[in-house]
Amino acid sequence: MKRGMILNLKPILEKFLTKEMSLPMALEIINFSGEFSEQLTSLEKERIALVKKYGETREDGNMEVTDEAKKEKFKKAFEKVLDKEIAFELLDAHLFESIKMTPQEAVTFRPLFK
Repeated sequence: MKRGMILNLKPILEKFLTKEMSLPMALEIINFSGEFSEQLTSLEKERIALVKKYGETREDGNMEVTDEAKKEKFKKAFEKVLDKEIAFELLDAHLFESIKMTPQEAVTFRPLFK
């Protein structure tokens, strides 16, 4: 799976975490959520490093990429970060049979299932 998929899956995972489910399902989601959070944190650290590399400090102390040439370099560098392959232990779809979701959500979440 590409790292960029993490950003798309975050709202779906958050929805799963609020649902009532069986204990095996809940344990599976808890384990997956921990690994997911580690990947998301790593991705955010890399994004922040790129903002620091290409950005400038604003009056409020935050960094922002404002220069158009640097924005393009930032975008290209961040696209490379998002394009990296990562490995997750895929979830067993049979454990999640009782979860209701729309087809649109299912399409987004599909890469996580065996």
